[in-house]
Amino acid sequence: GFGKEAMGLGDVHLLAAVGACVGWLDSVLAFFVAPFIALYMVLVQATWTGGGRRAMPFGPYLAIATLLVIVGKFGFELIMTAVFGSPERLNFP
Repeated sequence: GFGKEAMGLGDVHLLAAVGACVGWLDSVLAFFVAPFIALYMVLVQATWTGGGRRAMPFGPYLAIATLLVIVGKFGFELIMTAVFGSPERLNFP
């Protein structure tokens, strides 16, 4: 959009490593959780400092999201079981 590369391949390699270690489903969940973590952190930074950086690395937010997905997977399974109304607990791979 601005005539320069915005995202390198480091993020792709990071998620490939996450997928190889913990499975494809966790890496997909981390991919969709990471932007919300990044948005929260940027809003906190803009509130405290009065402004934010224009360019920011996305890898740390992917790593934080991966940790949250790994730690919170059991709770996520319980929430999804309640949402879908399943008689037995969902067990994601």
